[in-house]
Amino acid sequence: MKVIFKVSIFVFFILNIGYLGMCSVKNVNSRVCVFCETTTNICVYDYEKIFTDKERNMLSEIIKKYKELTKKEILVITTPSIGDFSDIQEYANNIGSTYSIDVKNENVVTLAISKKMRKIGIATSPRARKNITDQISLDIIREIMIPEIKQGFYYNGVRQGINEIIKKWNVKES
Repeated sequence: MKVIFKVSIFVFFILNIGYLGMCSVKNVNSRVCVFCETTTNICVYDYEKIFTDKERNMLSEIIKKYKELTKKEILVITTPSIGDFSDIQEYANNIGSTYSIDVKNENVVTLAISKKMRKIGIATSPRARKNITDQISLDIIREIMIPEIKQGFYYNGVRQGINEIIKKWNVKES
């Protein structure tokens, strides 16, 4: 299955080579793939349209400034559907892994949200996992994001979640 997936990504990439410079999330063989050129400045993909343009831009600015200072990347994706993935966590892991390979950065955290499905997942690359463990991710979702999101404040919940990710990620790696 993994070989078929990798071949599908390669074929899709070759067929769409003319679109470099743009960043998109595609569904290939029921698997989501992210293709980005490393110079792209997009880090918030709001496919569910839960943010205003201003909110999306403000989140992007926080993430871009953090990336400039640390080379660590945060990717935010909202989606109404996760396709054939078993859960939002698997979806976030797949996007994060593909994105990490594409931009050649092993320091990536992916935050996936589905308002329609009422699900949130945070996936970390192996290097990021040194500071952002699964338990920390779960705590960020439960204690920081969900209380805001339950009140309908998606932007506040995501912004506070990103700020907490940054805070935890800035702890000196041992």
